Amino acid sequence: MTAELFLGIDAGTSGVRACAINRMEEVAGIAMTAMPLPMQDGARVEQEADIWWDAVAETIRSLGGSVDLSAVRRIAIDGTSGTLLLAAADGQPCSRGLMYNDARATGEAARIKTIARAESGAHGATAAAAKLLHLLRDGVPAKARHAVHQADWIAGRLAGRFGFSDENNALKLGYDPVARLWPAWMDEIGVPRGLMPEVLVPGTLLGPIDRNVATALGLSARAEICIGTTDGVAAFIATRAAEIGDAVTSLGSTLVVKLLSNQPIFSRPKSRRDRGTTPGSSRVCSREYRRWKASLMNG
Repeated sequence: MTAELFLGIDAGTSGVRACAINRMEEVAGIAMTAMPLPMQDGARVEQEADIWWDAVAETIRSLGGSVDLSAVRRIAIDGTSGTLLLAAADGQPCSRGLMYNDARATGEAARIKTIARAESGAHGATAAAAKLLHLLRDGVPAKARHAVHQADWIAGRLAGRFGFSDENNALKLGYDPVARLWPAWMDEIGVPRGLMPEVLVPGTLLGPIDRNVATALGLSARAEICIGTTDGVAAFIATRAAEIGDAVTSLGSTLVVKLLSNQPIFSRPKSRRDRGTTPGSSRVCSREYRRWKASLMNG
């Protein structure tokens, strides 16, 4: 009998990477597919979501050259933090994906600044909350039913279910991780509640893979899709940091610093040197880390 495998998929700026591990946390196989860089015009940085899906599909099929895809039991996806798009009920994109570094929504960010709490992760033109307001500037597109992050959308394609996100990706969309809810100030700036995703703990089971997708990708119909996280948190988890005070710096298209803490830590820029820090920047909580790992690996 083939040993069970667990598949992690990373959707980055330049490509998609996949890594399959067994229950001993040993690497069974790795695959990667390059993607064209997002379209950029000044502060506008965007990409067609179908590019992500094509790269994910190609990466999984490529992985099948080195591992038995029918042995994959669970799949989790991470994506770039702050990347957002609107999608229809069936997941069809209603907008391009506004990438994590898209900074066009300066006016929307100014509106949010006047009403959101200082420690909210929704501040700044690159935050997903400002991007959502920008996408809704002319009203809600007729078919739009969900505001989804990159990882949410890819997981939704795999499971055939949309309207769900995780507590890490949702921070920059305005989610309150302490109260664990969408705050009331979002109603005051006209964000339709119906568009907002249901927020779950990373690693929570989303559901079984869509049978048609499983067949197309060579995966077992018994495979399950888990709620994912951001690329920065996934990089932290990959180091196996597990003690309070452990910190990890990861360098990709951006530099990310994470610290393992037993309580939320909020920061507020106070000097020129600090201005690159987003108020409400998240640190990984030890309880969340353990829950993520247990949820992904256990049945």
